[in-house]
Amino acid sequence: MDATRDRGHGRYDIRELQAVTCLGALTLDFPYAVQALRIRRRRYNAATERWSTVTVYAITSLTAAQAGRGSRCRPSCARTGRR
Repeated sequence: MDATRDRGHGRYDIRELQAVTCLGALTLDFPYAVQALRIRRRRYNAATERWSTVTVYAITSLTAAQAGRGSRCRPSCARTGRR
């Protein structure tokens, strides 16, 4: 599991990426699947004092070596260039 934590603009963000190798039953439905991913973002908003959670699931044909570590769990903002 890979995780990042960021703070800014009155928010506290926690992003988690979990990747597993596809074996067995999953490959029957998705024959080219190599990895399955779960990306979860938890965000605390200081103004509302509430947590929100968003979870996304994905399947990819890339191996762990092909995907690389790069910026797996880091968002980028195209408008400001902030990472």
